[in-house]
Amino acid sequence: HQRRKYRHLPVVGFNPVEEYLRELEAAYSDFALFFHDKFGGSFIAVVWKPSVSVPHTFKVGQAHCRTTSSVKNKENLAVDVDAIVSDFAVMGEGLVKSVEVLSAPR
Repeated sequence: HQRRKYRHLPVVGFNPVEEYLRELEAAYSDFALFFHDKFGGSFIAVVWKPSVSVPHTFKVGQAHCRTTSSVKNKENLAVDVDAIVSDFAVMGEGLVKSVEVLSAPR
């Protein structure tokens, strides 16, 4: 009887896509809604919340995922959508094949 050498063992109850989805929701649920078909879908859809398009007055506590912008000579904070989309790819490294933006918030 010869013993098999396994390089990878299956992990029962671990779903990397569901874990990635939880990480996205934990980090970005203030800005977007995330959808995935847990019965075999091959992508995660993201819908930006309407508040993403609204600039806010500058407050240090609201600087997360935002960049400064000037509107009528007043400093505001706007959501940095490009940085968030880049984070989607970084967080999903090894799992995510591509990140496509079909419609950016206006």
